[in-house]
Amino acid sequence: APFFAANVHLRQELDYSGPFTVQAGWAWRSANNGQLLRIGLHYLNGPSNQYSFYRRIEDQIALGIWYDF
Repeated sequence: APFFAANVHLRQELDYSGPFTVQAGWAWRSANNGQLLRIGLHYLNGPSNQYSFYRRIEDQIALGIWYDF
């Protein structure tokens, strides 16, 4: 089944702005135990996730494999 997720992480030290993240792809759920395998694309735009460099703006694009158990 297809999946889509979006997130905004608002941070006080950035005057309540922050990175915007989107994930989309395909997911398979196990009929036996409900575990989930997802393959998809990840995109992030905004301040760095590395808190030491939070004033630096980044664009991240990645392919991902996620396993939820």
